Amino acid sequence: MSDEVIKVYYSVGRKSATVRKLEKWFQMHQMEYQLLTFGSLTQKELLNILYLTDQGFSDIIRSKIKNPSLNKLLNQAIDKYTVPEMLDFLLEHHYLLKSPIAIKDHKLQIGYNEEELRQFIHRERRIVEQRYHFSQ
Repeated sequence: MSDEVIKVYYSVGRKSATVRKLEKWFQMHQMEYQLLTFGSLTQKELLNILYLTDQGFSDIIRSKIKNPSLNKLLNQAIDKYTVPEMLDFLLEHHYLLKSPIAIKDHKLQIGYNEEELRQFIHRERRIVEQRYHFSQ
């Protein structure tokens, strides 16, 4: 079991309601987390995030991009770039990433989903909480 904190990456200047909900959830469950902007993300960390996804790049890239020229640039990058080149592209254009992204060890959560966030709670604690909840 790792003692690492949960890293929560988000877009700088866009500390959204989703990020605040995520912070509140971690605080409520007394879990240690660290807020980091996407600007601090390395290629190795982004590759690890990508490795933990089900659908690859489509899981981490925002789907609603209103700027047509940016959308075109992204589509060209997806069509032409190798994985390392695409990682570099996303690090350079990190505002294209979905936010927030929470990661710890082999656990990944993109966005806010209370049920899926429970994966960050240690198994023993989840069992105790579940038993308590059902005994109410």
